[in-house]
Amino acid sequence: MTAATIPDDRALRDPGGACLADERQALDNAGFAATVSALAAVFAAAGLRPGGVLAIMLPTPSRACSPRGGSAPPSRRSTRR
Repeated sequence: MTAATIPDDRALRDPGGACLADERQALDNAGFAATVSALAAVFAAAGLRPGGVLAIMLPTPSRACSPRGGSAPPSRRSTRR
């Protein structure tokens, strides 16, 4: 088994089993595998091929989400008081 085959492997073993959930939706194993396949098709249509590189840019966390109330990572915060 590889990371690339996990969604299909899980869908074959237990299609209705719980896979992922958040406040917006819940996906069983079959639904997750279908979503992964659909996203893979979008990437393939854009020219991404197996072995290619994909970069994902995530949003910067807000001040409220930061562990110390600031938006910069701990290594970039000033240590002066």
